Amino acid sequence: MRHPLRWKPTAPLLGCLLIATAASAVAHENDPKAEDMDPPYEGPGWREATGGIAGGYDSSGMTLRSWLTLSELDSGSTAGNDCWGYVSETGREYAMIGLSSGTTFVEITNPANPTVIDFIDGPNSTWRDIKTYGKYAYAVSEGGGGLQVIDLSNIDNGSVSLVNSVTTGGNQQTHNVVLNPDSGFIYRVGGGSNYGLRIYDLNQDPVDPPYVGELFDFYVHDAQVVSYTEGPYAGLEVAFCCAGLNSGSTETGLYVVNVTDKSNPLLMRRLEYPNGAYSHQGWLTPDLKYFLLGDELNASSTDFSTLHVINVENPYLPRYEKDWKNSSTAITHNVYTTEQFGFIANYTSGIRVFDLRDPLAMREVGYFDTYPDGDSASFNGLWSCYPYFPSGTVIGSDIQRGLFVWTPDLAEILFTPVGGVPRTISSFGESLEFEVDVLATSIDPSSALVRIDNGSGPVDLPATQTGENRFRADLPELLCPSELVYQFLASDVEGEAFISAPYETLVADDFPAVLNSDFEANGEGWVVGGDAVAAYEGRWMRGTPIASVGGPSSDYDASGRCYVTGNGADICCDVDELTTLTSPLLDASGGDAFLSYARWFSNGEGPWPAQDVMEVEISDDDGLSWTLLEVVGPTGEDVDGDWFLKTFRIDEYVQPTNLVRVRFSVNDPTTDSIVEAAIDRVSVEVVVCFDDVPGDLNGDGLVNGADLSIVLGLWGECADASDCIADLDNSGFVDGADLAGILGFWSS
Repeated sequence: MRHPLRWKPTAPLLGCLLIATAASAVAHENDPKAEDMDPPYEGPGWREATGGIAGGYDSSGMTLRSWLTLSELDSGSTAGNDCWGYVSETGREYAMIGLSSGTTFVEITNPANPTVIDFIDGPNSTWRDIKTYGKYAYAVSEGGGGLQVIDLSNIDNGSVSLVNSVTTGGNQQTHNVVLNPDSGFIYRVGGGSNYGLRIYDLNQDPVDPPYVGELFDFYVHDAQVVSYTEGPYAGLEVAFCCAGLNSGSTETGLYVVNVTDKSNPLLMRRLEYPNGAYSHQGWLTPDLKYFLLGDELNASSTDFSTLHVINVENPYLPRYEKDWKNSSTAITHNVYTTEQFGFIANYTSGIRVFDLRDPLAMREVGYFDTYPDGDSASFNGLWSCYPYFPSGTVIGSDIQRGLFVWTPDLAEILFTPVGGVPRTISSFGESLEFEVDVLATSIDPSSALVRIDNGSGPVDLPATQTGENRFRADLPELLCPSELVYQFLASDVEGEAFISAPYETLVADDFPAVLNSDFEANGEGWVVGGDAVAAYEGRWMRGTPIASVGGPSSDYDASGRCYVTGNGADICCDVDELTTLTSPLLDASGGDAFLSYARWFSNGEGPWPAQDVMEVEISDDDGLSWTLLEVVGPTGEDVDGDWFLKTFRIDEYVQPTNLVRVRFSVNDPTTDSIVEAAIDRVSVEVVVCFDDVPGDLNGDGLVNGADLSIVLGLWGECADASDCIADLDNSGFVDGADLAGILGFWSS
């Protein structure tokens, strides 16, 4: 097992949570989960310290250390909900998990063998939420009870105690509790129709805090409250609220509230995001530049889990940036952020971890699925998570299965070829250069390698560090023509090895095109066919792309035109039924020939995504018979709308004759999906290899200053055979013609 201190968590800025499943004693109005909850899990949990196997869970990058079931946490509870964490003055770590009947406290200092410490009874409710401040925990529920104040000062000795229940501020029901540790103010949110913020001052009395302000202009379901300590907004305390009218179900979105003056909270700005259904919960990035918001009702069985990325660098003017989806159809519930990672409790797909270093280009890097029965868009599975323990331990609270304790193993070394993957590489004098991106670890520069296979098996070449994150390896002489497969390798400082995906390129000293179609000219002989000819809007057509749902906004090679299906500005023009695009005759008989083309394909939009495909076929007999080259879709990285350049060696599929044709077919047989495709830069190219490089007088594979020096040193009439090495034109003299030859082949 890797050391848990793989990444350093950031102390929470504090804030929001919740809204879960099933019936409860008091369910907040308009809640969507009245009768959706599965029964609790019945069976054993698991602890690493006692051995055995915790089977049935799919995971990556998140190592399970222990799992405590509901019955272990409290025999009378039928469901779990929120969780939070606490670190005592001695450094011991504790998990707090909300249950249907109260709150359980668990020591997880040894994550492989947790100890249940104590239980505080509370009103029966599906919804419960907990935060901590100083030596106290504060718990609320939709079942009432106001604000429970729990003394944690004796937790290291095995007990906690309920010391007060604060009932001021209207009714006793609360959906969530929000705490700003920098200001010492605590906020009850929700719990009634248009109950927004109810504010208490812990600075005056953490056991019996006075009620100091409220905002009931709209319903707040969850929030995060932060204090600005520097920059243009220094001195402001701001609540970023997941809120709306009609208990959150109308005009739902992000409501930014100035709560600096607790007696007079003021709405700074409201932002409604696209396709908003129920603004549920969100969390700021640690630099306070972005708010990541989850909507609990805009997921479906055909859509993917979504986070809405909102730029709040100026809290007075939030700006919607984009949505981010992972590969699961589960519902996004609660998200929390550290310096490098975001952690989402994603209901039926468990905890999902994503790289947060660039919030506009996030990617999933780890997960642990606590709900093995599928990723349905239902309100079951993981409710919340907490990633802020100093040890790096992460906890999660599952509705049916209780408390999960993990150690993340999210270290990565990612490799990127400098300049991309070349289509061809020379057989001599070449090098491969790559950059590394290190996540949650550090690289050992001496371990960097490039592994090549030129057809005779893998060979490892040492890579030299040329910059902070850049390395280069010089290649030996390569067989031409051939295919070169290569990978980049490196280890981190703890000795764990990382390797890139394999890259492939052709070894060719030259790669001229014998045919190249960029679709700028008419009359190139391309033929459009298929049933979609009748549905003109969706057929293949040559032209300048018009941006549309799923379609490209420009061609591949920037020449201006390409072939594109349904070249229109909206979904009226997507493919319905079959449309085919067939090339004119392509002459591939001139040598070691390759077919290449750039393609675009999108089937991820609309009510039925990931259903349809594009097929590419090749013929060597003028279209009498066809051989499949590739099928694009229905899933994969290249079905979401982007240009990809593909190259195929023709003789691996058909005979390289002068009667070659290629055909692109896109089909939406049920006409219920949004399908778009495009083709550009179709070419046939041939490999040329230089057995002897003209002008390379010293045999180093290059024509350069060394060869020029030889010509100048042997200038004049050839006295003997050794002088004639520089007589390139065999004239008997080393003269200006030979000098011109050297310059003509320079650096070939």
